[in-house]
Amino acid sequence: MRTSWTLHGSGRRRLDDGWAGLHRMAEDWTAAWSDNDGFHLEVMPERAPVTTQLWAWTTRKWLRVRLDPPHWWAAVLRYESEQDGGEDLVEESWSADDVAQPRIDRVLHWDSNDKRIQQLRSPNERPFDHEIFRLVPLRSRPTTATFIGGKDSVPQSLRK
Repeated sequence: MRTSWTLHGSGRRRLDDGWAGLHRMAEDWTAAWSDNDGFHLEVMPERAPVTTQLWAWTTRKWLRVRLDPPHWWAAVLRYESEQDGGEDLVEESWSADDVAQPRIDRVLHWDSNDKRIQQLRSPNERPFDHEIFRLVPLRSRPTTATFIGGKDSVPQSLRK
């Protein structure tokens, strides 16, 4: 079975005219960000949070957003196989580059008993009991950003 990896880039967008489209694309994905209220691990927020970085993921798709008001930039890493059908994920104005399979590693995070995160915002009582993976696209240009995702976002055959 043939598979491919695609890296999409939004370019610079204004918060007031583009966040709604980003939210529609990822509204049911798991998102992670940190702000003055604590660390969030919940669904994609409807409004841009007051943070600098946001990550979100679902099966075979990972999003990273850089927020620098009044603008944001986003990248989506996507893994597809021939049977997926190639649905349109991002708007036409986003760039798309085929990339090699990224480096995929498990992330070592704080244990829930370490009490390092005092203001966790999550519907899950023990959010750090699941595994998180880091995906780093291997590109010739030094512009690669790291993506993160839960265990279920990474195909089982690619988990180490």
